[in-house]
Amino acid sequence: MKITITGSLGHIGRPLTLDLVKAGHKVTVITSNENKKNEIEALGALVAVGRVF
Repeated sequence: MKITITGSLGHIGRPLTLDLVKAGHKVTVITSNENKKNEIEALGALVAVGRVF
């Protein structure tokens, strides 16, 4: 399943991303901070840099 998470690597986003990736889902994480790109990719997720309004 393809899943998109907003909120980047906070208290909910990080563990949720890890759990979903481990379960085999294709996860995209939206972050407004381009400096977090490598950290998100290290979790096994795709990165989308931008803002959700």
